[in-house]
Amino acid sequence: MTTIRVTEFQAQALGIYIFDPAHHEDEFPGTLTGNRLVITDAERARELLTQAANSAGNDRDARMEVAILAVCRRIPCSAYRPCSVVVASERT
Repeated sequence: MTTIRVTEFQAQALGIYIFDPAHHEDEFPGTLTGNRLVITDAERARELLTQAANSAGNDRDARMEVAILAVCRRIPCSAYRPCSVVVASERT
């Protein structure tokens, strides 16, 4: 289990793009309470956060995209599997 402190804006972004079923159908492996994100499956959390950041980018909400990616990058990587770099999609 991993606990990450998030900013108020990051919590808002997570609330919209991770915990709101209108934006995200898959259940996130963790909970958001105030400014604390508790994660039970780091690998799955990184996958869903990457998808959420891409969704924010597709909505042309760069601030939310960057906020979600910042949270994603703070999740510790597995000792057995190298952490991949998460890159925001390019915009024109």
